[in-house]
Amino acid sequence: MNCEKENKIKLRNRIKKLLDGSTVTALKEKSKNIQSRLRSLEEYKNSSFIMFYLSTEKEVSTFEAIETALSENKKVAVPLILKSQNIMLPCEIKSLKDLEPGPFGILQPIKEKIKTIPIKLIDLIVVPGLAFDKNGNRVGRGKGFYDKFLKSIPLTIPKIALAFSCQIVERIPTTQNDIAVDKIVTEGGVIECK
Repeated sequence: MNCEKENKIKLRNRIKKLLDGSTVTALKEKSKNIQSRLRSLEEYKNSSFIMFYLSTEKEVSTFEAIETALSENKKVAVPLILKSQNIMLPCEIKSLKDLEPGPFGILQPIKEKIKTIPIKLIDLIVVPGLAFDKNGNRVGRGKGFYDKFLKSIPLTIPKIALAFSCQIVERIPTTQNDIAVDKIVTEGGVIECK
């Protein structure tokens, strides 16, 4: 195993421990604050079609943000993971009721509601991650779906990460496959990357 990969594994384990030490209630409160900051950004205000990740218990929650965006008549896409093809596609949803557990236990559109959309329609991508540095570099969960997906999108589409302050680290080991985000929204403020 190369050194960068080993460092990422150590970093993932360290951040997972920090998140596991936080209560769900505390993370929900921080998530509300982060979602409020997201909605105050110009990129959010100017967007009409947002791609959100579907959060798991120890991630910044996106469900309220999705409901708010839909209530503001914004269009919303979420990831559809095609595990057998090792790809992720943006899929439009009209409601959180259109979701069911998919690969890795992460929610995704139910089969009857799958409506993939061209990437060019999306004007904001809300990106998950396990750890970030202030340059916008990120470490995901290690499956590579987001890195591959982010490589395929135009540079003009803003990529904004949601993270708890404890997920911000000094430096993320990077490779040429890693794609940085433009901003990181935490409960402590907004980090402008690059």
